[in-house]
Amino acid sequence: MSTAYRPVPTPAKWREIEETMAGYWEKDRWDITDPIFDEFRSERWTLPNKTIDFSRLQPGIREEVKFFFVRRLREHTLRLRTVVVYGVCFARLADFLKRVYPGIESFTDLEIERVMIRWRSYLVEQGVSVNKKGRLSSTQYEALLQQVYQFMANFYDDREEFEKDVWDVRKIPGAKYTQNKADYLLSFEDIPLPFQPLAKRYLKIRVGIRSQAQCRIDLMSLRLFLCFIHEQYPHWQDLKKLSRKDMESYLAWYRSYTEEWREKHYDYLVSLRNFFDYIQRAEYPEAPEKPHFSLLFKEDFP
Repeated sequence: MSTAYRPVPTPAKWREIEETMAGYWEKDRWDITDPIFDEFRSERWTLPNKTIDFSRLQPGIREEVKFFFVRRLREHTLRLRTVVVYGVCFARLADFLKRVYPGIESFTDLEIERVMIRWRSYLVEQGVSVNKKGRLSSTQYEALLQQVYQFMANFYDDREEFEKDVWDVRKIPGAKYTQNKADYLLSFEDIPLPFQPLAKRYLKIRVGIRSQAQCRIDLMSLRLFLCFIHEQYPHWQDLKKLSRKDMESYLAWYRSYTEEWREKHYDYLVSLRNFFDYIQRAEYPEAPEKPHFSLLFKEDFP
């Protein structure tokens, strides 16, 4: 989320959580053999775990985690098997939060970037192994904390969707997305701040006429390019002075950076070309002064 805005729980949102959690979901120990899970459970259950125990989590945090699971299960954007795998993490998550953040009552009380660093350090101290790339070998620990935080922050955020730094395409009228997929978010958090308004204005148009999959390509294309430009010219507030020389520097970096995922190499460049073309035709004030065809050449595309 943006550092300038942090969503907080409101009485209305807590009532919605309480209404959702009424009945069976109020329990702090879920038995996945209960009939309430029949619609979510595959006929053949191979995991040894049959229960999910929330009791160790502190109040407030416990309700938010349960709410996250219930909503995601009902939306069919999280499988019951994944819920059970995440449940294995609760003991360590509860211990971590009680040690480091004993007074919090909501995930939105956390500064997620700082928390993730401390969470990883704690897990390594607890014996969770690290692979050759320096990442935790058990990814569910980081995924659980990140996903619950993002879900709750998005749930509490009552601003218009286009004002947010993370858009939920399900809340955007006319947006095209696949109902049974979990990747329904478009995040602008990694776009450099000076260029976020530009990126949001452009994606606001795209999300109404292109699929979510294409919008994710567009967003990644902008993220790569704008982060590079911001690093080269940290004082730039627009792209007016962008030159072919700048693009040659970017392309040299881009080819090296995308070496391991070359299947998307072409897609991201086409997306960037479309971006230049559109913002110039639409007369965006931030658009490059040089025409888009003098910035990207035909031979630049693999």
